[in-house]
Amino acid sequence: GEAVSGTLRDPLGRNLWLVLVSPLGGVFNLTSRVSEPVGDRRSFRFGLSLAEGAEAAPQLLLAVATDSPLVNAAAARDGAQASELLPLIEDEIAASGGAGVAMLAHLMLEPPAPEEPEPTEDEGEPLPDEDGAAPDATEGGN
Repeated sequence: GEAVSGTLRDPLGRNLWLVLVSPLGGVFNLTSRVSEPVGDRRSFRFGLSLAEGAEAAPQLLLAVATDSPLVNAAAARDGAQASELLPLIEDEIAASGGAGVAMLAHLMLEPPAPEEPEPTEDEGEPLPDEDGAAPDATEGGN
């Protein structure tokens, strides 16, 4: 797997909700992976991986900063559908006066490259040359 890391800057020191949105619309809370503020910066780091042979998968990283904690975000289970959860978050922000900002980033999760097979001691018969004849095993040929 690969590590994803970044830094978020919020000079107002607001509450932060950081989530990953999967290709199928599942929302996964990453807020616990965000550091405490150092000045106006907070960093995060998490791992992602795909099985070998899987298709590349686009991911969205969403950060929302608000003046007060988001109750719906805190209550949401991992894997909740973005199509259901995000309108609740939007309504909650609007009900609290609309004080919130969001940042969206896109990343492409790539599967690991297939491992090269280890060479064996017995490599088998040599391949024929362009003429279809097997190469001569003697040093200088005949």
